[in-house]
Amino acid sequence: MRISYAGVPQARIVKIEESYHFIMIDQPDRFMAEVRTFLAE
Repeated sequence: MRISYAGVPQARIVKIEESYHFIMIDQPDRFMAEVRTFLAE
């Protein structure tokens, strides 16, 4: 997956444990925390 973002040097990949395809359903609190962190940057 990281190769998909090779042309985007500012991209940051965050792995959220215990999540699968639907991170926002599997780990909603952690997902929202990461979204808020991203938006605050």
